[in-house]
Amino acid sequence: MLIADLPPFGNITALANLVSIVEHGICSLAETHARALTPVSIADDAVQDRREAKRNHGLPLHSYACLYFDPRNPMLLMRSGEVDDIGVLYVDPAVLDLPGVRVTNMNASRDKCRDFPVPEGLVNLDEALIFAESWHHPNESEAYKRKGAKCAEVLVPGTVPPEYILELVVGSQAAYEAAIALSPPFPVRIDQYLFFDAGRARR
Repeated sequence: MLIADLPPFGNITALANLVSIVEHGICSLAETHARALTPVSIADDAVQDRREAKRNHGLPLHSYACLYFDPRNPMLLMRSGEVDDIGVLYVDPAVLDLPGVRVTNMNASRDKCRDFPVPEGLVNLDEALIFAESWHHPNESEAYKRKGAKCAEVLVPGTVPPEYILELVVGSQAAYEAAIALSPPFPVRIDQYLFFDAGRARR
């Protein structure tokens, strides 16, 4: 996997966080606490508990702002019922040039997750699994492996600065109108496929 070939990374967030993100960027959980921000969380509580206990390359996992290589993944599917209230922020792959950025071969909360520096660490990632159309498989162990790989992450220490945000993609007309009303400085568009067609009934 080469940096030049990478599509933009994705951050799944509640639209309620958009104003703060425009001002401060995509902040790690530790950074939101330091700045006394109060973001709306769409994370799974059990997963967050595991992340709370983990460290990556010497830093608490919650010290990193987290992006997905492919946001059309199990996390987004889990939240697809909230399609009117969430969106995916696409981030320029140039964020890999920021100091201390790491990449993971699967969801960073998993026990067997490995993280690597960039750019050399990119060769350790399974591109076929990360960008696969589906993570489903009849073998339970293989399905678990593929599900984890679909959630491979880019870990950015502290904050992804707002100037790295390329666009916001939403899954319904209601979400589009809510986002546009906030006048973000980047484009907003609808992509129902990204949201597993969850927004189709809401058009």
